[in-house]
Amino acid sequence: MLHGVQKYLPFITDDIVQAGVALAGGGANSIIGSCGAFSGGLMVLSARYSPRSDTLSDKEQEQLAYARRQFARFRDWFISEFSGVACRDVQLKVLGRVFNITDDRGFPDFMEYQKQSGRYCREVSKKAALKVAEIILAEKQPGKAID
Repeated sequence: MLHGVQKYLPFITDDIVQAGVALAGGGANSIIGSCGAFSGGLMVLSARYSPRSDTLSDKEQEQLAYARRQFARFRDWFISEFSGVACRDVQLKVLGRVFNITDDRGFPDFMEYQKQSGRYCREVSKKAALKVAEIILAEKQPGKAID
């Protein structure tokens, strides 16, 4: 997800992309943690909106509150779209079943099932990237209210 949005969002650096690699598959393919597309989306929004200093001024406190609203907006959309944020919940919603992608057999089965069914987890990343872009672009639209 991060690599896919990097060429369109220049504030997503190579370091951010590299830092996000281990988040795939619920965190190191554990499937019990947050979906990598969800985690990646939060990383993009955090990189865009979070204040940079340790001691926050009043303006930075407002910026942090705004950032948290954007995180919640993305989270709420993600849950409504994919029935949860955990990798296993997303797999169940998108693929109709859950794969144990941590073992030697589970990952090849996961890949083969996607190919045969025509249903792919990468679609989650695509939708999440588009939603994150929509959130970011909304702030630049004249006359568009930002919460």
